[in-house]
Amino acid sequence: MKGQFVFEFLIAGLIFFTIVVYTISFLNVNVSDFKSKFYHNRLQSKAIQVSEVLMGGGSYLSIAESSEFNPAKIQEFNENYCNLSEISTYQNLVNDLHLYETTVYGVFSDNIKIYLFSPSETLLDCGPAIPRNITKAEVGRVGVFNGEMAKLEVVVW
Repeated sequence: MKGQFVFEFLIAGLIFFTIVVYTISFLNVNVSDFKSKFYHNRLQSKAIQVSEVLMGGGSYLSIAESSEFNPAKIQEFNENYCNLSEISTYQNLVNDLHLYETTVYGVFSDNIKIYLFSPSETLLDCGPAIPRNITKAEVGRVGVFNGEMAKLEVVVW
């Protein structure tokens, strides 16, 4: 009886290892999917928060009051935050809107692009160019500017 190999033991071992490999593969695929969905939801949440701050009227960063865009506030926002030749002004915008995440490895900031345009003109174009093929979240809000409909778009990546 020494040295004999039981055929049923071989089959049971193969079934066990097949189930283990399948389970690990299944979890690997689903975890990466959940991670990407979580990241996109976090960006979407940040974009909604920023649009609320800009449209709310209760903050020094707001450019509208009760869905009516204020030209003086738009001009002030443009002067304080949208000068891309000075990197510190854009960094101030990212800091004031809390578009950063502090982790064990350091502080990582998200990027933002803010558009405000009416049918006749572009009122505000703030932030760097949006890279291609990147995960991003967009939110659009509608308001009134000098009797015309104006659209605010916030893109976070």
